[in-house]
Amino acid sequence: MDTTTTHVSSPIIKDRCEFADTLKYMLIFLVVYGHFIQDCIWSPNKCTAVYNVIYSFHMPLFIFISGYFSKHIDHQRRREIDMLLYPFLVFQVLNILYYRLITSSHCSINLFNPQNQNWYLLSLFFWRTFTPYCKSFNKWAVIGTTLLFAFVIGFSDNVGEFLSLHRTFYWFPVFLLGYYCGDLMRLAAVLQKYKFVIVPVCIACVAGICILSMSEDTYRYDFYGFVPGEGHHKDFLLLLSRMMAYLVSVVMSLGFICVMSLMCDRWSWINKTCKRLGGTMLLYLVHFFFIFQINPVIIPLGGYAPVIMFGISIVLFIIFTNKSVVKYFEPLADMSAALKMLRNARHFLTHDGQSQTNQ
Repeated sequence: MDTTTTHVSSPIIKDRCEFADTLKYMLIFLVVYGHFIQDCIWSPNKCTAVYNVIYSFHMPLFIFISGYFSKHIDHQRRREIDMLLYPFLVFQVLNILYYRLITSSHCSINLFNPQNQNWYLLSLFFWRTFTPYCKSFNKWAVIGTTLLFAFVIGFSDNVGEFLSLHRTFYWFPVFLLGYYCGDLMRLAAVLQKYKFVIVPVCIACVAGICILSMSEDTYRYDFYGFVPGEGHHKDFLLLLSRMMAYLVSVVMSLGFICVMSLMCDRWSWINKTCKRLGGTMLLYLVHFFFIFQINPVIIPLGGYAPVIMFGISIVLFIIFTNKSVVKYFEPLADMSAALKMLRNARHFLTHDGQSQTNQ
């Protein structure tokens, strides 16, 4: 499909980063809500279909956007340590302390086995570390090779939660697709052109996911590829599920981009509102601690639980994407900000001590 001559006619979505940011904020909300309702799929108030639909595209597309925003990674190596490895270690410790001290539940104290949301930080660090070296090779050869690894690596018993290797290998092709994507707005324009094909196909995928979600074995087999937790264990059915999940994820992700671009064309306030937000990292890092406390109280409410969780997800989104709140908690997610805070504190204490001495 030739996209070189396609342009976006809408005056509203005129900046590729603006629309990419809007996608990122919509997806982080779905990440939070998806994690909230994860406990519901095991309870009587099952909402497995909603969970599977969300997971069919929200993380792959979020990783695609991360790759799209990583085009200049070879010029900012220090920032990978400041904004990925540092928060990874901070929230690894916080998660372990929470499990051990507050919930008194068993939890691995191995810092290199990512807890909860922390896998993404470590995987993103690896993706951004190795991607610049891929520039020496043909991009389609690189994507094909990493895609082969994504499927085959599951048969190895040595690849699992350690360093989040299972997800790092599995999602690397998606990250590369985002990295190699030249113009997201051009892609959105092409998708809009074929919206009468893409949208019905996505609706069919959603219908299929809902039907399959009625099966008790769905979580283990049909949608195993949406939440790759470990290897195939030489199970070819799981291999096929991963391959099918990849295909469905691509279709659903393209459909979401198409629908969001149409919505942003029609309602300009979506982009304008997202432009005023402070980022997604803080919300991603802290939302699990609210889930730990809130879900045990809400889940017994039965069918009302997913609705209440949706409302709570909105509240958390509003609070933890606010620029002032993000700025306040910045030392938790950025080593440079943490070091600056320590320097300011030392300067204040030194200056205050000198003042008292002079008095």
